[in-house]
Amino acid sequence: VKSARSSFRSEARFASMASSEPIPPEAEPESHLSSLIYEISNEVQGIMENMFKTVTFRIKTCDYFVFRNLNSYLSLVYSEINQSSAVVEEEIEKCKGSALERKRALDEEKDNFQKAAYAVLDMLSRE
Repeated sequence: VKSARSSFRSEARFASMASSEPIPPEAEPESHLSSLIYEISNEVQGIMENMFKTVTFRIKTCDYFVFRNLNSYLSLVYSEINQSSAVVEEEIEKCKGSALERKRALDEEKDNFQKAAYAVLDMLSRE
């Protein structure tokens, strides 16, 4: 019953769109076929539009989640880099402090050695 109503509606729609000239009897099957093709193409177009909207929505949703996850991951990486760089900077400062202490010790040792050498030279020159 539904297909008969649907067919009748599509025929009526197609007939209203067609010219007002009477359709010859041999053209009636063609007219019915054209009407059917027109109706199917409209339905297919509607389905394709809905599919396009669905795919577009899913792509946007997927892009959002990928961006959100990537952003979260990059934030973690950035945080780890900052922590690592803080540790590296701390180690560098320790090394600088250690190097300065070592330099002071070497300078002091050099001064003591020079004083001892001058003292020996002074003793040798007095003899």
